[in-house]
Amino acid sequence: MAVLIAASIPIHMDRQRLRLAQTLSAELGRQVTVGEVHLRLLPKPGFNIDGPFIVSDDPSFSPEPLLRADSVRADLRLASLWQGRIEIASISLEAPNINLVRSESGHWNLESLLLRASQIPSAPTSQPRATERPRFPYINASDARINFKNGIVRSVFAFTESELSFWLESDNRWNARFEGKPVRTDVPIADTGTVRFRGRFGRAPSLGTTPFDGVLEVHDAQLGQLSKLLVAHDAGWRGALDGELSASGTLARLTFANKIRIHQFRRFDIATGDTLNLSADCSGVLTYSVQAQGPTRNLENLSCTVPLDSGKIQLSGSVSHDLAATLYNLRLGTERVPLAAVAAVYRNLQPNVPDDFRAEGEMNGDFLMTQSGIDGAGKIERLSVNSSRLSSPIRIEEPVLLRSISDGKVQSIAFGPLQVPSIGGLTGSFGADGFLFNLDAETEVPSLLRLGQTFGIDAPLRVESGRATGIVHVAGTWSGFHYTSVSGDLDLTNIVMFPSPAQVLLHSANVSLNQTSAIIRTTAGEVPSASLNFSGAAELARPCGSPLDCSATFDLSIDKVDLPKLQKAVNANSGFLTSLLNRDSWYDRNLDTLERLNLTGKLRIANVHTPKFALEQCSATLALHGGILKMTNFEARYSGGTVSGTENTIALLPGEPKYTLNLQLARLPIAPLLPSSPPSQGTWNSRLQLSMTGQSLDDLKQSAEGTVRFDLANGALNTDAGDFSFRRITGEAQIAKQRLSLANNVLAIPLTGKAWQVEGNADFARRVDPKFTRGPEHFDLNGQLTSASKIP
Repeated sequence: MAVLIAASIPIHMDRQRLRLAQTLSAELGRQVTVGEVHLRLLPKPGFNIDGPFIVSDDPSFSPEPLLRADSVRADLRLASLWQGRIEIASISLEAPNINLVRSESGHWNLESLLLRASQIPSAPTSQPRATERPRFPYINASDARINFKNGIVRSVFAFTESELSFWLESDNRWNARFEGKPVRTDVPIADTGTVRFRGRFGRAPSLGTTPFDGVLEVHDAQLGQLSKLLVAHDAGWRGALDGELSASGTLARLTFANKIRIHQFRRFDIATGDTLNLSADCSGVLTYSVQAQGPTRNLENLSCTVPLDSGKIQLSGSVSHDLAATLYNLRLGTERVPLAAVAAVYRNLQPNVPDDFRAEGEMNGDFLMTQSGIDGAGKIERLSVNSSRLSSPIRIEEPVLLRSISDGKVQSIAFGPLQVPSIGGLTGSFGADGFLFNLDAETEVPSLLRLGQTFGIDAPLRVESGRATGIVHVAGTWSGFHYTSVSGDLDLTNIVMFPSPAQVLLHSANVSLNQTSAIIRTTAGEVPSASLNFSGAAELARPCGSPLDCSATFDLSIDKVDLPKLQKAVNANSGFLTSLLNRDSWYDRNLDTLERLNLTGKLRIANVHTPKFALEQCSATLALHGGILKMTNFEARYSGGTVSGTENTIALLPGEPKYTLNLQLARLPIAPLLPSSPPSQGTWNSRLQLSMTGQSLDDLKQSAEGTVRFDLANGALNTDAGDFSFRRITGEAQIAKQRLSLANNVLAIPLTGKAWQVEGNADFARRVDPKFTRGPEHFDLNGQLTSASKIP
């Protein structure tokens, strides 16, 4: 037992450390540094290296080590020990750090090591009996990290949690296995899948002529994280990728074949019932050489096939790349590609497309692509598009011809002109970067909007009827998830917006669309239910990510507002204001109340009519944001006087709305306030600060609080108890609990005699109890105002 325990204890071999380092350095052709060496007898004879085990790199590549490991285990072949020979059976490295460096000339730091290994006369690793040639050890690395460098610059790409194995399978064939997780060092990523490799290398006099065959596999790589790995940000694609790449030949000339499968492919912000699976199969020959001027890569005999239901897309040709230029000669062909499959892809690429969007037809084409441009032709036959947004399917009876175009910089494939029934003429083009459609519209506006909704282009307003004539451009990109850009200019006639009784009519209007806004101008607009006639312009920001980001400015002129008719219209449709929003649009899915609106603009009203009074030449600047309506620069004329306001607000937040008023009245006639006053003589001035809360007139009266400063001239105050004619009354009153309480500084100057001090109250029912005092003199005018007049 004591012998066994002693045999299991490592024996310090510090004196052999230098000899081991020298031997390894000579074998590898690289400087090797070895830490402490301990001999081990059980469970297998061998030795451990604790501390740094470092294999230096070629100084022409990098000053950093090629490999560093803090723990190395080597097992010896027991049979060789009985024969008096030391032969290593396996070498295991724990958590090594490996640096793979590529020089500016295109060479890798591993090339000389691989070539040196191929020239060592070793026997196969699994050979059962020893010969004169030492058997090549089984080399394994666990939990390895592999870094990549371009010269002295460390790349952001690396492999972690890697497992590597290397052994000599036969006299002239090495085997290698690898499994690891790709990462970036500059951004956090996860779920990039697992990369696996298995391959075999042969002996050769040069690295380029080294025979090779192997398979590289990628399993369950999530597209969002995979794009983040490749381009440092989430490109927005979702789905899982599995891939397999097999290659054989020599390292300088490899024949390859690969399979790519993408499961449940979609855009990140699209969740449909579709299960879109895509696949691609490619083959070709890849050559690589390093010349004095740098590395050259050639892709020859490329052949890729993407099946789409009963049809397919094919890509074939060649690509050549060196430091000077990239040359390519590729042929792209579509063979009986069903448009139903294209529509399925579109539903998962474009947001807001109806789930029932469908297309029928077949596409065939053949295009040659070189660095000089695109040349070729194709056609789409029996094209039909349908969705629940359309009143009937759109069918194009004539074949849609495809042709190549080039403006010297951009190459693309164009189609048209073709006639879209009941819509107008359509032309367009698409290329590597994106697409552009041009519509010469002459159609009913609802038909045009339904067509846009079918392809995922929504409008913020509902139009019941009307006609549009003009040009519309639709442009987009295949990547980056930018909003589809809609621009153009349309003349509108006889537009009816929103259903009755909230109809808004635009008898004549123009819409100008650009990338940042939509401008609507009308010379004749009408809201029939409220007897409103208006003209003006509005500009809506577009696109916007959420309703709170959507903003609009306006400049509106209204001939006349009849408040009784307006109130009747609102009562007839309690959702009058919110009905101004399209309840079937993208807005409706995000917009619950008026607090979502963001409006700024100017409003002018020639006449505001009520049963009691009329205002003229009204104007104000309005701003509605976050449920707060602010009215500034308010001005109006009333019977020769003016009403103005600095900042008045209405809080339209959930619950009871809150009003805050700051008004100034100047030179208003006193007769409407106190009808018993002499006509055409009295005036009054006032400054009012008032806050109210509620949804009804009674709520507003009960909650009204504030102050009013007043100055009345040349009037009369009549009650059941008597009357009082005055030359002037000035002072201040507090408003609360439906009462006006006069402050101590109210003075009343009669037509003759000295001034009176006045105190008392008045309520909203026109009951007053003023007390007039002047020294020992006093009198009261308690009672009801004899006239039905009150502050309008």
